[in-house]
Amino acid sequence: MLSFAHEAKVMICKSGVAAGVTAIEDATIVDMQGYDSVAFIAILGADTASTAGVSLSAICGNDAALADGVEKTAKAEYTAGSDTDADGKALVLDVIRPGTRYVRAKMTRATANAEVLAIAAVLYQGNAVPGAA
Repeated sequence: MLSFAHEAKVMICKSGVAAGVTAIEDATIVDMQGYDSVAFIAILGADTASTAGVSLSAICGNDAALADGVEKTAKAEYTAGSDTDADGKALVLDVIRPGTRYVRAKMTRATANAEVLAIAAVLYQGNAVPGAA
């Protein structure tokens, strides 16, 4: 029987980032070896202002430092409707079979302040039991 705890590997790629409008481009690079897919989950904080626009995308490449990285066109996007609308919301971007070994989450924050509590990666569809994170 499949079990999330035994079939997936979960890791934090980026811990809290204060509210701002700058892009978050320095999340940990995820090594996809042994897995077919990864879901990135970005958790928004309480300091996300009204009309804050955020998007979550993935940079993919075969170089361990992502020197050859290319941003995928698919994105998870959200715009807050009020000052408390985004509190505790999560953006999820599912990257299914990226075709590369390395993947990094990229969070773009535009138009207003947006706090990010964390960005996590869930690697799944593995061909072996995951190792320790």
